[in-house]
Amino acid sequence: MTFVKHSKDPGVLSPSQVIKVEKKAPGQYDVKEIYLSHGQPLSGSSVAAVFENTLLIGSVFDEHFLLCNLQN
Repeated sequence: MTFVKHSKDPGVLSPSQVIKVEKKAPGQYDVKEIYLSHGQPLSGSSVAAVFENTLLIGSVFDEHFLLCNLQN
């Protein structure tokens, strides 16, 4: 519901979350949260991509993206 409010008013922050899902075996998955924020510095994330130790996060309405370093 917060995302809907954010879509109408950019001043209302929308949380962002990135989940990593790895297939371990047929029907078995490892699920990890790798990013979570209350909407700062990016509001309403919609996409994320990982390359080596770098995480790129984008959103629907913000005019910027986040470039994050992943720790092992």
